[in-house]
Amino acid sequence: MTSGNYPESLDDRERLQRVLSDDDQYFVDLACYYIAAGLLSDALEVLQRAWLHKEAATTAYLAAFLAHQIGDTSAEGAGFKKARAASPDFGFPSRLEEVLALQFALENDPQDSKARYFLGNFYYAHERYDEAIQLWRDALDHMENYDVLLHNLGLAVWHRKNDPKEAVQWFEKALAVNPHNQDLYLHLDELYKSLDLTERRANLLDRINHLSDIREDVRKHRIKMMVELGDYQPALEIMTSERFIPLEMDQRFHEVYVQALMLRARDHIQAGQIEEAIQDYNRMLEYPENHGVGAPTTRAQAHIYYHLGLAYEKLGKYRQAIKAWHEAASEHHSHGEQLFVYVQKSLDKLSRYSEFMPGRINIIGNSK
Repeated sequence: MTSGNYPESLDDRERLQRVLSDDDQYFVDLACYYIAAGLLSDALEVLQRAWLHKEAATTAYLAAFLAHQIGDTSAEGAGFKKARAASPDFGFPSRLEEVLALQFALENDPQDSKARYFLGNFYYAHERYDEAIQLWRDALDHMENYDVLLHNLGLAVWHRKNDPKEAVQWFEKALAVNPHNQDLYLHLDELYKSLDLTERRANLLDRINHLSDIREDVRKHRIKMMVELGDYQPALEIMTSERFIPLEMDQRFHEVYVQALMLRARDHIQAGQIEEAIQDYNRMLEYPENHGVGAPTTRAQAHIYYHLGLAYEKLGKYRQAIKAWHEAASEHHSHGEQLFVYVQKSLDKLSRYSEFMPGRINIIGNSK
């Protein structure tokens, strides 16, 4: 390869190859620099080297486009052949040269589904959603069994067309093609829940339970599903016996733990087992070490303390009840937030016992 009239030394070639090999996209970057400089043959040679490093379909499309521009029909045909035989995985064109190459591919063969799919990826990334969705739909002619394309269509109609029912159809098709794509379980459960499809959620949970190599976020979401579907006891057994890896923004996992205990405490209350319910409320205030999540700097436990106060009240332990309601009332939550109502309810309880019924204080003082 030469740059203008200045041939590279062997050492230069080796150093360049070493730098480019760090990331296959470096080859494409260099090729595009050569294209901008008008050195199309050099750019084509770089892309041919890139193919030896990684057989990327987008690289082959760009090579075919450059070969056409310099009149090398043999290299053009070879480029298209490589592109259409390569995997569609990780096909995310980001350069205008790549877009021109894909458009040229579609001019050469309007039925080229892979070029449609890649071009759709570029359009979607640049907020040209309608064009992207249409290209992806057209790409289904020969890529109907590619779960990533089905997944993309599901996300697009869900988030851009606001059509959760159609999104479910695409995600279910994708899952049928590739049951190991664990993102699909998360998407489907969110949609099933929003559409009140409880039976499908239960069936999906059963499928998740049979995954052999479950991802940590899916593992935690599985427990959330168990709690929401009423299986709080086995969920609690898992959360107390297994160790979990902390993930980014993972406070929600503690909320699942609280929700499971809240359900069990409710059942204890209904069964008249008040002491057992109090034990559960106190557990909710803890952050078990095996969960890998510590207490936040700002408390959000007003609902727990409020119910704890109610439980103590049922036992006639008014001093403990007032203490719990004081804890709830000390939290700050803005009007409209979920916990704001528990702050207000706790203040109402405190007013009832402390402000408007001063004579009650003597009773409280003599309570257990």
